[in-house]
Amino acid sequence: MRERLRVEVEWLVNLSMLGLAELPRLPREAESRLRQLVSDFSIEDCTEIKAIEAETNHDVKARRVLHQRRTQDLPALAPCVRVHPLRVYVRGHQQRRPCVDARARSLRAAGRLRNIHAQLREYAHGYADLPMLSRTHGQPASPTTVGKEFANVTVRLAAAIDAIARVPLLAKMNGAVGNYNAHLSGLPGG
Repeated sequence: MRERLRVEVEWLVNLSMLGLAELPRLPREAESRLRQLVSDFSIEDCTEIKAIEAETNHDVKARRVLHQRRTQDLPALAPCVRVHPLRVYVRGHQQRRPCVDARARSLRAAGRLRNIHAQLREYAHGYADLPMLSRTHGQPASPTTVGKEFANVTVRLAAAIDAIARVPLLAKMNGAVGNYNAHLSGLPGG
């Protein structure tokens, strides 16, 4: 439950950074308070969530109710009351959808990995003639070169970068049962 809460809190904080009219940027105090809900999460919180869930018959709503109770004194969180942290109605912001932002972050991470790959490749070439004793199962083995060892890591990293690039980033932008009606009722005319 704590990890679900962590995801919801970080998602809400990051959504508030998108500049959406429906969800203004949260002040630092509100961000800190939300993150404190995660760091202070206890077994008593779990028990309270389960009690709320018994009334609402919905696990996500139960967590949201608990979060609202614990942060009701923060006016900056008032716009979030109607909007579940994992669902913001995006009107006219197609280029800012969370899945698009996740893709951009993924591409930036892949770029950083490619920079590391390039540096390792330089090391592989630069140390190609530097001998070293290799090891296998914790024991000395046949001779190799430092460059060849860097080359091994370089090849493995290239494979990992390719694998990351092939992962499709998907987002569920419809209602709980696959209908878009939740968005239409949440933001009529959107």
